Amino acid sequence: MIALKDLWHEQRQQRQQEIAQRRQQVRETLATFQQQRQQSAAQLRDDLSLFQLGLQQETQVFLAHLSDRRQIQAQQLAQDLHNFHLNLSQSVASLRQELKIKVQAIQAEVQLLLETNQQQRAQVQMQLAQDLATFMESLHSEVQTYLSELELMRQDRAHQIQQELEQNRAKRLAEMTALRAELRDYCTSLRMMVWGNGGNASSESSSDAVSSVLPVVDSVAIALTSTLPAEPTSQPVPLTPIPQALSSLQKDPVQLEEEIYYHIYQVQGARLTELEAALGINRFQAVDALRALIKKGLVTQRDRVYLIQEEASL
Repeated sequence: MIALKDLWHEQRQQRQQEIAQRRQQVRETLATFQQQRQQSAAQLRDDLSLFQLGLQQETQVFLAHLSDRRQIQAQQLAQDLHNFHLNLSQSVASLRQELKIKVQAIQAEVQLLLETNQQQRAQVQMQLAQDLATFMESLHSEVQTYLSELELMRQDRAHQIQQELEQNRAKRLAEMTALRAELRDYCTSLRMMVWGNGGNASSESSSDAVSSVLPVVDSVAIALTSTLPAEPTSQPVPLTPIPQALSSLQKDPVQLEEEIYYHIYQVQGARLTELEAALGINRFQAVDALRALIKKGLVTQRDRVYLIQEEASL
């Protein structure tokens, strides 16, 4: 045990000696490196100083050479610019002269073209004026012909309507006569059925009944016949007022249309209220009859005034 301890101490001292030797060697090596580095740094500083000096000299020489070269280039560039300016001035002068000649030629051509166009336009205007005058003459003649045809058509239509109205008036007169006869016969038969042949009172009462009914029939006949004069006139003809007894009667739509048409023809245009007041009809009857006449193409409306179709066209 003591031997091992002595051996350990001995090895420990040996290791400490080796460490001390290594430290000494490292110090010597570091000192050597430090010395070499200082020598290298001094050498590098000397080399750098020499390089800087040489570089400064070369730079000065290069700058001097570059300055000389730049002066030469500037002189050459100035000479080139002067020559270019001279050439450009000559080119611009020649181009201006050529453009002036071309502009003068174009102006002459434009002036000639304008004069030619002016002459052509004057000729076209004269031709158009002649064509327009010819067209106006032909149009005037055509319009006159068309107006003459329309006047003939209107006269034919008026004559036809007058004939139809006369036929309708004769038909209504015959119907009224037949109706009056039937009414008298009916009153007579009614008197016979109610009172028989005896008694003056019954005769007087039946006579009173007949006399009270006949004026109504006569007024209806007179009103219907008075609205149809023999010949149409251009001046308005006053209509015979329809009795109050007719307001409760239902008029025939065809008869009402004829009355409204002839009234509009007489007065040369009428409003809806005027038709109602003149013919003694209500608003519904007037509107229905006017709608039917407009649908047939006999009447037209303009600014709330109803006119005959032929008159409105003229």
